[in-house]
Amino acid sequence: MMPAPTAFTTDAASPLVQLGLRHLGQALPALLDEARQQQVSYETFLFRALSVEAQARHGRLLQRRSQAAHLPPRKSLESFDFPFQPSLSERQVRELAGLSFVQTTTTIVLLGPPGVGKSHLAVALAWAALEAGYSAYFTTLTALAEDLEEAGRKNVLRQRLRVPVPRCSSSTRSATPAWAHGRRPCFLTSSTPAMRRAA
Repeated sequence: MMPAPTAFTTDAASPLVQLGLRHLGQALPALLDEARQQQVSYETFLFRALSVEAQARHGRLLQRRSQAAHLPPRKSLESFDFPFQPSLSERQVRELAGLSFVQTTTTIVLLGPPGVGKSHLAVALAWAALEAGYSAYFTTLTALAEDLEEAGRKNVLRQRLRVPVPRCSSSTRSATPAWAHGRRPCFLTSSTPAMRRAA
């Protein structure tokens, strides 16, 4: 006999628990009620059920990646004031949001005076990369220098330099470029004359 929905979703020996579908297990009673009321097809019900689990897993992975990225508070391109920066091409920024620079391991450099939105754009693009399934890492030049100095004191500098950083690196503070190891895309922002000359 098929167990009742509540037992089916909470019993430790249930198929959902064995398959690791814990989010579906929590949502199943409501999904079953909705399916009965709407008289949906088996295909529609299965799609809705699997979508619940897939979305929950995506959210969980995004949360883990965002924690590992050490990003500042979230920003988006939608909240960026493009009219305030008429010299900036919105079309080019939107193209960057397609993340082709990640695929081609291209380094992106944003230069400009403080307060023009470089950090906003870098953080927004890093979040876009996270949502697309890439990993990212935010650091400042100061933090990076301190990290490497500490590794040097511990005689693990060579080992530290060999540690690959994620596929999309982002730096978002004035004169604080991110770093990339090997063939990894890198996103740099700077408002210093030194970086401007180096560019």
